[in-house]
Amino acid sequence: MALKRELAQLLTNLLSKAELLPPKVKSRTVTEIQEMFRSYEKIDNDQILDILKTRALCKLTILEMSIPDPQPAPVSDLGVKKYIFKDGKVVEGEGIKKLEVDYSNWYAGNVDPADLRRHKELMDRMSYKGPFWENRKRNPSILEEEAKYDYVPPETPPPEDMRKKKEAESFEYVKR
Repeated sequence: MALKRELAQLLTNLLSKAELLPPKVKSRTVTEIQEMFRSYEKIDNDQILDILKTRALCKLTILEMSIPDPQPAPVSDLGVKKYIFKDGKVVEGEGIKKLEVDYSNWYAGNVDPADLRRHKELMDRMSYKGPFWENRKRNPSILEEEAKYDYVPPETPPPEDMRKKKEAESFEYVKR
């Protein structure tokens, strides 16, 4: 008896969900639901009723997924006003929309090709051409500066006995 009551509730729930579907699909869905529940009141076998219940629950989940979301009604801002600063006065109104930021998936060691091309164009534009820069050397890079220094061998460490002597003079053992 309780199972038949659940099936009756499922039937009303299914039919109410089917009413929310678009008109092309609505009529076919309503007839499918009615055929599914045509003779459930005459059935006394609990296994068959249980199978019908599982089929109805599956149909309900499919209907819930296929119902289009209702367009939310525009929420009016009750009592909320927006103000801007214009000509030295605070005036009621809306501000100018700022441009949206372009996001890029190029970051870290992965260089954006467009940014790299722009960088090269800017560097070509600053190519130090013209009468002022003729016959002048470019500033050396860091690598070029490092290359001009001669190799200097490291200092040799002092002899071991001299190190121990200095160590004995500088350290004082304190008893705690």
